[in-house]
Amino acid sequence: MAKHFAKLDNSDSTIDLRDNSSTVVGKKVLNIVEGHDTDDEASMAAFMNDGHAYKEYWTEDVDNPRGKGAFIDGYYIPSLDKFTNVNLSPNTWKLDGTDLIYGPPEPWPLIDFDLTDNDTYYVIWEENPNRMIRKQIDADGNIITPEVVQVYNTTTQTWEAE
Repeated sequence: MAKHFAKLDNSDSTIDLRDNSSTVVGKKVLNIVEGHDTDDEASMAAFMNDGHAYKEYWTEDVDNPRGKGAFIDGYYIPSLDKFTNVNLSPNTWKLDGTDLIYGPPEPWPLIDFDLTDNDTYYVIWEENPNRMIRKQIDADGNIITPEVVQVYNTTTQTWEAE
């Protein structure tokens, strides 16, 4: 059996939430390391001896399963004892305080399977201009040429031709 640990940055980071009125404090995940089934967070920090804290996020122990989904460049939120995903668009995306997943700022929906319309579209967030688009794809997942592009309308919550 093995345990997995997230190496945490020593500095605290303030993370803006999607509700635009609150923040949480997190520690950036710098690396992921594998330990032995007898390791704990203190023994991992002592063994690595690099001045960083290590947070267990996953173990193969079937009697005590643990899976918190740590990602390099994501964050560990100590007050919630949970990890975030990675912010793929740091200029505009914000963290959802409920599920700790980064997504486009409100009122944009999170990109998920429902927006792909049963795998007929590939959904993309554009930083400039800030908008969500989707492009039609074929059965192999390739974007169809000429491109069929739709833009998400936040007022009507529908997709419209570009």
